[in-house]
Amino acid sequence: MRNRDRRKATLALLPPPPSPAPLPPVPPGPASAGADRGNVRDLGAGPLTRRLICALLSALVLLSAGSATATVNNPGAWAVFSGSGSFRPADKDNRWRYWIDAQHRYFDIGSGITQSVLRPAVGMRFDNGVTVLVGYGYFNNRRTDGERFEEHRPWQQVGWTALKRDRSSLGVRLRLEQRFLDIGDDVGWTLRTQLSYTRRLGNANRWQAIAFLEPFFDLNDTDWGGEARLSQNRVFLGAGYRMTNTLSLEFGYMHQYFARPGENLGNHLGILHLKFRR
Repeated sequence: MRNRDRRKATLALLPPPPSPAPLPPVPPGPASAGADRGNVRDLGAGPLTRRLICALLSALVLLSAGSATATVNNPGAWAVFSGSGSFRPADKDNRWRYWIDAQHRYFDIGSGITQSVLRPAVGMRFDNGVTVLVGYGYFNNRRTDGERFEEHRPWQQVGWTALKRDRSSLGVRLRLEQRFLDIGDDVGWTLRTQLSYTRRLGNANRWQAIAFLEPFFDLNDTDWGGEARLSQNRVFLGAGYRMTNTLSLEFGYMHQYFARPGENLGNHLGILHLKFRR
């Protein structure tokens, strides 16, 4: 019983990580803008997208209602690098894509709690702009006492541009994860749903405003402390700057709200994300 409580306390401090490609890429420069528009089509805010938006907003309301419970607030910082592109960039008809990210995360700065992440994936982009990815995530976690534990996380993802108008873009992403932790025997299933918004700023198309909302739904109970419920929500506000046609920098603030028995957890995080896109 004592080991189970210890596992729950550890997992509460280390909530699941953010999405590998949480945000639509920074719009390319004039030299490649035409080719990029040829790959992305506006799917329109159809019935599925509207229902998903309503579900995400409902999730936010439910989590906000739970915020009346006492919340522990901790500062933190995440450094992220991600790369994505086509296996054969010269072939405009090639649909196969790769994606990878590496992250190092500091939770409750000064406590010693850290998390390192490596996540590769491969997938396919279809003519209607829908992208499907299949990937694997490796997580190395350090607790306040210095002990470490590992997590292996296969995942499957589908994303699309729901709406694209002039300078603004609305993206939707669904990801299903299977979580294997070496501190337990059960497999945890998590559904992550993200709604992201970007807007280009200025005439040079180098700057953009970025925002996203992402609730987490844990689908089953586990012996390492997981419980079937709406467990977490992430809200990000920031900006992106395109340094070259393939390299951009995104930065901002993310509030990570984690619902748990007793006191809830609120992480106030500074995010720095270097993105390579080919």
